[in-house]
Amino acid sequence: MPIGRYCCDHAPRTARSMAQMTTQHFRSLFDIAHHFQALQGPRGAALRRIFKCTGKNAKCLVGEELSAKYNVKQDNEQFLVSVTNRYTLEQTWFNESRTQKPQTFKQEFKDPTEGGKRCDFCCWDTFTAADLGFGRIELPHAVTGSNLFKYAEPSHGIVLFKHHEPLEFSQSALSDVLDASWLWFQANHQIYPHATDPFFLWNCLPKAGASQYHGHAQVMLTEVPVPNIVRLQQASQAYKQQHPSSCYYADLLRAHAAVGLLRQLSIPAKQPAAAATAAR
Repeated sequence: MPIGRYCCDHAPRTARSMAQMTTQHFRSLFDIAHHFQALQGPRGAALRRIFKCTGKNAKCLVGEELSAKYNVKQDNEQFLVSVTNRYTLEQTWFNESRTQKPQTFKQEFKDPTEGGKRCDFCCWDTFTAADLGFGRIELPHAVTGSNLFKYAEPSHGIVLFKHHEPLEFSQSALSDVLDASWLWFQANHQIYPHATDPFFLWNCLPKAGASQYHGHAQVMLTEVPVPNIVRLQQASQAYKQQHPSSCYYADLLRAHAAVGLLRQLSIPAKQPAAAATAAR
């Protein structure tokens, strides 16, 4: 007896035919990642046509005190999985280690660290991890670390303001955060040449998803592009095809300016960037 009709003529229509189609059971998504390429039959083929799945390890160097504080290994290695729909570009990253990630505050502007006295990021040389191969990028107002609870691989780092208050920063401090991020991308690309997709995220305070009060940004270098960046690139290319003499990004600024929604700042000529130092 038919139990339902499907839009595809080849879809199973009876309980018997559905029962004959075997389904492999997995313990977790991480188990699926290990078997993703080996799944057989039309179901496995359909899975790989629609979804891209990666499962790889990411590493960082953890000091003794940081290891003891969060009960993590000093020679730290984490298994990360990404799943991307090739057509809708929906994407999710998974890492079991992130269940250990500390959430130091919940109220928007209340600092739980007593002005930095109990802040991990104020003691970055002790209570943040370092990247393999080059350690850290350090500039006068900013320094990098390796994210201890990663959600991207092979490289996921943090860029810290050297001062504590997240909303009190100078132009020089912001410039150093951006410069340190760019140098971090370059250093990691030397180590992981197949990782060609950089992503910078400045998530300040809890509404932006930050788990630490101290001002910081996230930097990732991956082999899988972030969907929003792909969509932005596609939009720019489509705009160029329809308007060959125009730039999407420049016109986006002009469009906002037309209705008074663009704030334009005059920024002095930039001084020579300070040399980066690597703490090995």
